[in-house]
Amino acid sequence: MIIFLFLVFAQTELPEQSVRELRREYVQSGMTAYTEGNYREAVLKLKKAFAFDNTDAPVAYNIACCYSLMDMKDSAISWIERTIGLGTYDFSEDKDFDNIRKVKEFQELTVQAESLLVEARGREWPSCVFIPSDYDSKKFYPILFMLHGYGTSPDDFTHELVKFFTKKGFIYVVPYGTEVFGLSSFGWGSVEKVEDKILSDIKDIRKKYSIDTTCIILAGYSQGGGRTFSIAIRNPYLFRGAVSIAGYFDEENLKDYLKELDNKNLRFYIMIGGKERKEMFKSNQRAMDLLRTHGLKVHLKVFPEVGHAFPGKPEEVFKKALDFILEK
Repeated sequence: MIIFLFLVFAQTELPEQSVRELRREYVQSGMTAYTEGNYREAVLKLKKAFAFDNTDAPVAYNIACCYSLMDMKDSAISWIERTIGLGTYDFSEDKDFDNIRKVKEFQELTVQAESLLVEARGREWPSCVFIPSDYDSKKFYPILFMLHGYGTSPDDFTHELVKFFTKKGFIYVVPYGTEVFGLSSFGWGSVEKVEDKILSDIKDIRKKYSIDTTCIILAGYSQGGGRTFSIAIRNPYLFRGAVSIAGYFDEENLKDYLKELDNKNLRFYIMIGGKERKEMFKSNQRAMDLLRTHGLKVHLKVFPEVGHAFPGKPEEVFKKALDFILEK
């Protein structure tokens, strides 16, 4: 399974803004190429993204996946080695590596990675919490949770978006996924575990800061976007709104909760690429239709030329999402 990237940026001689924009374009076009099965093009674009930050484990992992899918064994092994060095250790069951599964070097790397994984899972991974620079304990602050994609980490969303949300007065929280795949790679386990994590974080944050319990927003990308659908629908009175980006709507496991969904104040802002996999795309359309039948306000934004990738510039994307959710 490809690791679903957002982006981070590195320091280069280019202006910081230019670096972010170029990496965003390369990651988005690379992931769209992967979605379409054009692995050679995906490698080309992702390598250009990696050139801006050669410490980015998810990009290295995705390049390894593409090389394996093209049956280019030596190149795939080389990029897996690089991925391990960058802190991603759980890959042995990934179907993208079926072409190299019997290769001796792959099996040796799997053994090496598994020992490193034990150490990573022995650590604690508290959520990243950011507060406005002018925080005043006499005021009440809204919270926005951001759930990263599968196989990545909070690092994807703890750069420019920190400034964006805290300037808007939010306490911004980016948890680590409940499943540990390495020092730089995490996933979201069962919905129940994710739910417990978020509820625990809210409880802890309330002890430390003054929060507006009427304005808690949950957002997520890729697998995090799927969990956003589920957690918000299971806890409709806890959240003011939910933002799902390239997430799968798991209708089958939400049927009982959908029957009782009657909080008309809960709003959903859904984003999906027009070149996304058909099953994923249809699930988002189905989410819009079902949620609207329950009287909820829902906005579905389709990005026609995007596959399974984060669409557009993050600040612009989230500005529109917040405008919709907070509209009176």
